[in-house]
Amino acid sequence: MRPGCAVPPACAAGLERLEPRLLLTAFISDDFSGATLNESLWQWVDPRGDGTVAVADGRLGIAVPGGAEHEAWGADKDAPRLMQAARDEDFELEVKFESQPAGAYAMQGVLVEAASGDYLRFDFHSSSSSQVRLFAAAFSDAPPSVKHNAIIAGGVPLYMRIRRQGDVWTQRYSHDGQTWLTGAAFTFGLEVSAVGVFAGNAGSSPPAYAAAVDYVFETSAPIDPEDGPAAPPPPADTTPPHFDRVNIAGGTTTLRLDFRTDEPADVVIAYGLTPACELGTVTTHGSPGIYHLGLIEGLDGGTVYHCRITAVDAAGNARVVTGQGATEGQPPEDTPSDTFDGTALDGDRWTVVDPLGDGTVAVSGGCLLLSVPGGRDHDVWDKGNEALRILQPVDDRDMDIVVKFDSAPSGAYATQGVLVEAAAGEFLRFDIFSTSATQLRLFAASFHEGRPTMRVNKGISASSPPLYLHVRRDGSTWTVAWSADGATLRDASSFTWGPGPAAVGVFAGNAGGSKAPAHTARVDAFMIDEAAPGPGPEPGEQTTFDLWYGDHQAFGQVGNPQRWINILGNASDSDGIASMTFTLNGGAPRPLSLGPDKRRLQAVGDFNVEIDRAELRQGTNTIVIRAVDGRGNVAATTVTVDFTGGVAGSFGTIRWSELDDLSDAVQVVDGKWDIVDGKLRTRQMGYDRLVAIGDVSWTDYEVVVPVTLHAIDPAGTQSPSNGQGIGLVMRWRGHYDWSGQQPTHGWWPYGALGWYKWSTSGDGLLGIVGSDAVQLGSDPATDLVLGVTYVWKMRVDTLGDGRSQYQLKVWPQSQAEPDAWNVTAIGDYRSLPSGSLMLVAHHVDASFGDVVVRAV
Repeated sequence: MRPGCAVPPACAAGLERLEPRLLLTAFISDDFSGATLNESLWQWVDPRGDGTVAVADGRLGIAVPGGAEHEAWGADKDAPRLMQAARDEDFELEVKFESQPAGAYAMQGVLVEAASGDYLRFDFHSSSSSQVRLFAAAFSDAPPSVKHNAIIAGGVPLYMRIRRQGDVWTQRYSHDGQTWLTGAAFTFGLEVSAVGVFAGNAGSSPPAYAAAVDYVFETSAPIDPEDGPAAPPPPADTTPPHFDRVNIAGGTTTLRLDFRTDEPADVVIAYGLTPACELGTVTTHGSPGIYHLGLIEGLDGGTVYHCRITAVDAAGNARVVTGQGATEGQPPEDTPSDTFDGTALDGDRWTVVDPLGDGTVAVSGGCLLLSVPGGRDHDVWDKGNEALRILQPVDDRDMDIVVKFDSAPSGAYATQGVLVEAAAGEFLRFDIFSTSATQLRLFAASFHEGRPTMRVNKGISASSPPLYLHVRRDGSTWTVAWSADGATLRDASSFTWGPGPAAVGVFAGNAGGSKAPAHTARVDAFMIDEAAPGPGPEPGEQTTFDLWYGDHQAFGQVGNPQRWINILGNASDSDGIASMTFTLNGGAPRPLSLGPDKRRLQAVGDFNVEIDRAELRQGTNTIVIRAVDGRGNVAATTVTVDFTGGVAGSFGTIRWSELDDLSDAVQVVDGKWDIVDGKLRTRQMGYDRLVAIGDVSWTDYEVVVPVTLHAIDPAGTQSPSNGQGIGLVMRWRGHYDWSGQQPTHGWWPYGALGWYKWSTSGDGLLGIVGSDAVQLGSDPATDLVLGVTYVWKMRVDTLGDGRSQYQLKVWPQSQAEPDAWNVTAIGDYRSLPSGSLMLVAHHVDASFGDVVVRAV
């Protein structure tokens, strides 16, 4: 057995070992439905000795650890792979992957080998956490030849088909196994001896990766049914739903029924004055679901009603429970606010909910007292809402809620706060809770079908009462803050949540299991839309927006230089900005980040509305930017975007002095730029001030532009900038999502970057940089001087073997152009085959003269 082989090669004795019926195809289909790998068919090759292969649940798994490259590139074919002997004839191979590569860089794909060591590689690989590429390359004694390298939509599953017809190879891919899209198509002579699948990784910090393969088929002889006969259907469900904690609470003219079922169910509640429940029926919110809230309205006060609850699951099984509830009291006052000045809780206004049955509710000394005992959780989290609370109905409208607490939580953990309910299992929690005797935190969470999502969790400086909790609703934007004096809001935070409120109230609770502390929340006042005692927003103190390129902008009319459009500007507010969002054409609000972020957002308040061009309408689009400041004031500004799709950018000359608007020729991607003395100049030094030119379809071209350096930003030596720079990117397509941040900040893949970069020690170097920040070539002899205008010339050519050659020369404008290039370099296999041009000013003040771009 040769090194790297875990099992004997299937081809050791040639194809004669295979059954005669198997010789009808070039290789044998396998759906990996057995309990173990078919070692008579497959050969496991693991060059580094650290890969793993396994078959389970009808899937093949191939895994590689992180930290070391397992690449299939040239002669160093270190990727672990599962290979099968194949006949040298026409075939079509189909493989279904139930995994998607993620990180820079992970890969899964197909290898087709010849006995000579030549081979073809076809794969899906990732360049970030979400970017997936379709790739193909040929390998022989000559340098590797990239045949295809393009971004595709991600998702699972991923299908690939490889067809061989003589020396013609075609690669296709699919997301559903029905609709196939073309990838590579090329001619390459190969005497096929084996086919198989592989997994691998690459890069400066290769990620661990596990590929899952459902099957490898020769399409003329697939296995049907795949994974063997279908499993017998599961036994019929004959068990009806069970009910948990049915609570019936009465108001003056309403009955409220709150309960859970142990499985999703449709629920109908019948009610009446007799056990026949003759008056009618209502359904619960969120049906079918697990959490149920039923509201029976228009009832007589002081009356006992019979209720019959019927729950039916998806299989049609039904369970019925019955109960009684009584209405009482007089209609509530017009205002929902309450200062608790009486001797008892107003039962006409409030409904008490005590899920665990051990809480107490009292009114004394002008305060509402909500008390829960220690040693047991009364929490509002994933087990459900087990906190002691009082609730009242409320209209679906914008509102300000202010609650004054004359108590402070203490211990690990006690809490007091506000609840906003939309339906059963759909609600918001806003509160102040304690983590120790003195440390308090401001908290908020949203709940969907009873499952929580944390929205706010930050330490606050208060440790003693009074504590004011302020909750504001403005459309789908919710803002929470606290105050110590009822006048100054602190730690305001906002988020978006769509459902409209149906009930609001206050709660008290604890957590920590047997160590949960007892807690009594003393509520002095519950106010909705009242001027006192809680602070309200102050008119006139709203956010100011500075839209750097105006409130009417155009994109696409001179080409598509990248995936995104960018609306750039700055927002400022004397009270600080708690949150910002934007909407596109009336859609859902999206979070908008504010600078500084040490990358694309340079100054305090800078923002970059980054929108995928695919989301834009042809013609007019409306973008609304909204800000909530530290006092809860809401301000908005509108940007009208005219979008023209389908226009390919043309080569030519950009004369800055002839432009009325920058968008007539370019797209500003980052930063504040202006035309000064007939040149394009940065008005803000910072990380990657960027201007894109042309179209993502550009392949081979040359650019000439004079560049003048005016100043260098001293802050550019700090991380993550790590040195200032000036230059050009060729074959640009847009930023990538590397970390989930807004705006995205991933740089590569692109074609190549030609630039002059200063190190943190102040030394400069002219060079060409490829993807993953790899230096492809440099010229240490060239130095740039401030105030001197240099002509930059850069060129990209696609060579006959599919590789890309980049060339760069820089010389003083006062001198004749030199014949030689300063730097010539070959792009690596991650280099994109097409893309636009981009001007880059990284922590420098620079001017770019007229730009000439021509095809080569």
